[in-house]
Amino acid sequence: MAAEIAGVVTARDLTAQHHWPREVRWVEAVAVVAWGVVAVRWGAVALGRMETRRSNIGAGAVVRLVSNGVGALAVIILLALWGPAAPDWLSAGRIDATPSGAFAFGAALIPILFAYGGWQNANYVAEEMRDPARHLPRALIIGTAIVVLVYLLANVAYLRTLGLAGLAGTETPAADASARWLGAGGARFVAAAIAVSTFGFLDLAILAPTRVYYAMASDGAFFPALAKLHPRFQTPGAAIVLQSFWAIVLVLTGKYGDLLNTVVFADW
Repeated sequence: MAAEIAGVVTARDLTAQHHWPREVRWVEAVAVVAWGVVAVRWGAVALGRMETRRSNIGAGAVVRLVSNGVGALAVIILLALWGPAAPDWLSAGRIDATPSGAFAFGAALIPILFAYGGWQNANYVAEEMRDPARHLPRALIIGTAIVVLVYLLANVAYLRTLGLAGLAGTETPAADASARWLGAGGARFVAAAIAVSTFGFLDLAILAPTRVYYAMASDGAFFPALAKLHPRFQTPGAAIVLQSFWAIVLVLTGKYGDLLNTVVFADW
C-alpha cells in the first residue's frame, strides 16, 4: 500500500504547488494524477527498464532518485539551522487535552510509524544478496539510522522556519519552508526534487513485494502464474502487474487516511 500513498502524496503536492483548489471536485483529478504516477513506474519496471534482473531491484537507480529528495532536504536543513528562527518554534504554550488512554496515544503514532516504515523491504530480497547474514543486518541498522537522522533534522528545520502554527497549518512543509528562504521559484524546485525522489520509493514499493509473490508462487503457496519470468527480461512480470494493478485500484477507491492507517498496521 505504500506505493499508492506515495502516488497520492505526489499528486497532492502538485496541486498545492499550482494553487489548485481543494474542493471535492478536485479529488478525482488528484486520484488520476496519483494513478498516473504509479502506472508510469509500473510500465518502466514491467518492461525491464529499471536495471532489474529477475526480481533484483536496480539499486543504483533507486538510490539516485531518492538522493534527489535528500539533497533538496539538505538545502532546507542547512538554511533553517543557520538562519533566523520563527519566534514561536520552541514555545508550545498551553495545550488542552482530554484524557483518552493508550488507544489515543497509539493512534497519534500512526503517521510517525509510517515515516519510519519500509525497513522490512530489504528482507524481501535477502535471497539475492551476497552474504546476507553479514550485509542485511548492516543495511537495516545503517539505513534506519540515516532515515531517523534525516527526518529529525528535516522536522527541526520545518519547525524553526515555519513555527508551530505554520507547521500545523500546512500540508506541504518542505515547499513552504523552502519558499521562506529561496522564494517561489526555489520552492517549486525543491518540491520537484522531492517529487522526483518519490519515484525511487515507488520503484521499491512496487518491486520489493513482488519478490514475495514470486517466492510464494515458486514454492506452490500462491498462484503459479506469478512464478513465471519474462522470457526476455527475466523479471517476474506477472507479479509486478498484480502489485501495480492493486496499487492503482487502492488509489482510485481509498482515502488517504484509510490507506495510511492500513499500511502502518501491515508494516508494524
